[in-house]
Order: sequence, then C-alpha cells, then structure tokens
Amino acid sequence: MEQEIQLNGHNKAEYPPMHTAEHILNQTMVRMFGCPRSKNAHIERKKSKCDYELPEEPTAEMMAEVERRINEVIDRHLPVTIEFVPKAEAGAIVDLSKLPEDASETLRIVRIGDYDACACIGAHVENTSEIGHFKMLVIFRMFPVAAPLKSMFCKHIIAQIVMVNLMWKFNASVRILFSVGRLYISSA
Repeated sequence: MEQEIQLNGHNKAEYPPMHTAEHILNQTMVRMFGCPRSKNAHIERKKSKCDYELPEEPTAEMMAEVERRINEVIDRHLPVTIEFVPKAEAGAIVDLSKLPEDASETLRIVRIGDYDACACIGAHVENTSEIGHFKMLVIFRMFPVAAPLKSMFCKHIIAQIVMVNLMWKFNASVRILFSVGRLYISSA
C-alpha cells in the first residue's frame, strides 16, 4: 500500500523558468561567496530579485562571473528532478534553516542535476534548457542607516526601504534583480 505524501500548501504561482534560475543563482552565490542562500526573494515572470548577505561588497567583475557561471550551468541542459525525503533525513542533503516550523514531515527536494538540491514546493522546469539566458539587470548595494537599523537602496527611480536584522554583522548586503529568457542580439 502506497503512502500518500502530505506537503504544506503553496500560495504562489511562480514562473517555472525564473524559479529554477533562482535556485541556480542561489547555489552559484553559495559556491562563489560562501554565503547562505538568498534571505529574501521575489520571483516574477519579467524580473525577479534575491537578497544576499556577503562578507564584502562584490566587484563588477565578480558579479559578471556569477552571471557567466549561471549561464554555463543552464547551458549544460541539466535535468530538474523531484524526490520526497523524510524531514529527519533531509538535513543531510539540504539546508533546513529557512524551513517553516510547521513544515510537513516529508520534504520535497528539487535537484538541478549535480549542481543544486533544495527543499522547495514551487514550480520548476524539467530541464535547464527551458530557462533561456540569465541576465542580471541591476545590483544594489544596501547601506545601513539610522536606528532602528534599516537598509536604504536607490538606483535611478527605484527606491525602497527594507528592514534588516538589528545585528548588522555583514559588511555588504546585495540585492540582485535578474531576468531569464531568450537572448536576442540585434545587428543594427
């Protein structure tokens, strides 16, 4: 008799190529900077954002390398697979620090080939070839300002205030706006 798996409900309708690209971005940031996965992400069809806490501000060259590596992973045409794992065993496979307290006893692990594994209940592509080209649109440096500690960032007409931990223990918080899709090169 097969056991029915109970997962927590999911209230988001992600765009699978963008959501899968977020996983690749997270793993690339972890590998390059030794930081945790994004602390805050907003995934949309046209553009998305992820926030990272880094030990130092990355250079433009470093971020260009992040983009290059992400496209290299996408171009490997890796399979995206799903497996169900008891929560007690999942900690040996993935970071459970962002897991909600009421998470089900069985976790859905999403694997992107041999590159990434993450507990996730969102929608994903079946193969990275479905993502298209990854492009970083803007990288914000977030600065701490007056108490209570907040970060303010502004680039052109985009301005937003975000609460951060009261313990400012990182030298740089970085917000990355990105998009995926087909890359069109104009010959104009």
